[in-house]
Amino acid sequence: MEMTEVSAEQKEDVAVKINNGGRIHWVDVCRVLAIFSIVYGHEGFLQNKPFTDEFYISQFFFNTSAPWVTVLMFFFFSGWLQKVRGRFFEWRGFLHFYIPVLIWNIVCLLMCYPLDDNIFYYIERLGFIPWGNANTPLWFLNELAWYTLVLPIILRVPVCMRVCFVLFALWVGDSYSPISFSSSKWANVFACFVAGTLINGVDKSQVNAFIRRYTPIVAIVSIVVLVQQCYFPALFKFPAMRYSAMYVIVGMLTLFGYGVILERLFPRICAYISSHASSVFFIYASHVPMFVLYVQLSVKYNWPEISSTLLPWLAVLYVVVGMLVTSLARATRCRILLRYVFLISLPDKKS
Repeated sequence: MEMTEVSAEQKEDVAVKINNGGRIHWVDVCRVLAIFSIVYGHEGFLQNKPFTDEFYISQFFFNTSAPWVTVLMFFFFSGWLQKVRGRFFEWRGFLHFYIPVLIWNIVCLLMCYPLDDNIFYYIERLGFIPWGNANTPLWFLNELAWYTLVLPIILRVPVCMRVCFVLFALWVGDSYSPISFSSSKWANVFACFVAGTLINGVDKSQVNAFIRRYTPIVAIVSIVVLVQQCYFPALFKFPAMRYSAMYVIVGMLTLFGYGVILERLFPRICAYISSHASSVFFIYASHVPMFVLYVQLSVKYNWPEISSTLLPWLAVLYVVVGMLVTSLARATRCRILLRYVFLISLPDKKS
């Protein structure tokens, strides 16, 4: 039998389709890196450290994928990969996020009320406002639920109009923009979601191949810049304005590059991570009441601050435990528990 020569690009495309088995491994790796960065960043609350630009620079490799950018990445992925089943509203996706928001906010309320009897403060934080509700502990999932609801409507808007909106929203949310109001940074959130919808209907393998080819270059350049910023700051001082449009774009592309590089270097490990990446929303939802509870207890009983050397290990431990818990829950295949508490979607029985 005559063997036909296969180009490198064809081999890469085939490998992508076979290795991922319906999932894109670097995307799932980015989700795990992102949730670790978010949990690690939120642990700054345990030491009452302000989230300054210097705080983000100190995170080194997590600088451009610091908590703010990693949260925006989830909105981009949701706009890109979210399936649309409804004609005007995506009720199923909305309930998948919104009901857990209410459940976990109530859990937070029940855990913290005995330590702080300001009941109205916590009721206010239950999060019924569809946008800009910064006081909600789970604002990220709350916003994602409402954006998912209107996803079918957004997809009906012409692409050129969506591109113009993304550019305008990034400009409004930019730190250097002359427009400044309390919800300006939420413009970046919705802009990233709409940006994801721009490739929602594009062949997933084509987008995958493009990102796999070019984002590692951005990541390597970013690493070089971060090394210079951390060890040779006198050469060039780069302002880490985490609300600037350039910071958001470069940070997100850098995070994509991290995922692609890790997928190429450790394919089997990344495949294992991909199989557990569905736990990231549970990790996010559950770490909020746990951190708030610790803060309340430390205030009431004068607990000592956690050492800064332990914070990264606590973040790693929390992510690992979150994956184990969701793996055990998934083994039971209890759909209601998985969907509305652990935020994991199982395939329909018909599929």
